[in-house]
Amino acid sequence: MTWGNRIRLLFGSIGVIVLVAALTVVFNQRQHSATSDTASITAVDYPVGSTYSGTVTQVLVTEGQRVHAGEALVSVRSASLLHDLRQGVVTAKSVGYTVSSTGVIEFQSAVDGTVHGLQVQTGMFVPAGSTLLTVAKAGSLSVSAKLSLTPTDYGRLARGAAVDLILPDQRTVPGRVGDVSVSTAGSRAVAQIDVTSTQLVDNGDGGLIQAGTPVTAVVHLRDDGPLAGVVDAGTALLRKVGL
Repeated sequence: MTWGNRIRLLFGSIGVIVLVAALTVVFNQRQHSATSDTASITAVDYPVGSTYSGTVTQVLVTEGQRVHAGEALVSVRSASLLHDLRQGVVTAKSVGYTVSSTGVIEFQSAVDGTVHGLQVQTGMFVPAGSTLLTVAKAGSLSVSAKLSLTPTDYGRLARGAAVDLILPDQRTVPGRVGDVSVSTAGSRAVAQIDVTSTQLVDNGDGGLIQAGTPVTAVVHLRDDGPLAGVVDAGTALLRKVGL
């Protein structure tokens, strides 16, 4: 073999190595999953509040207690409601509460669920329009997660995509992407997703599975094949040069 052929072979080998290295970098930059910036378990909430001010006479539930639809939660004695009842301004039916002839309102749960955000105690005065507590509807748990993605990876985020939900005790439960909304922050897409899972059972995993529990959501992005990263890089380059 002549020296000329040897030199050409050397430079050809170097070129192949550089090309493979470049393609490897591009391929590795294309992620097959995305991890949430923030994520937590949420539920459909039913706030309990009054349009009348008054004094709390009874608190019949505690934080975290499970309740049934129609179950009594809090009682409030309201002088202003009593006045309106006596004047005929309102009736017990029109105010939407269970009220007595002495102006005591009994607030009841609209749904089966779990009490959280309990704001009152017996003897406390509550102003009109204040929220007394909230009932998280049973069977409505899901995960709300925020992810920061490149525009290309956002295009690979599909409704129904598989999600691994990692609980604080490191147990992983499977889920699926539901609703997706997006905003932009600089050159990245900020995706807000809702994740549903049949394994998000109220007070499951020793009470760990409940509204407000922080989790980590790992979303599996659509796999467009091993050459997709190379194609994306080439397309981006062509756009930059105006082609």
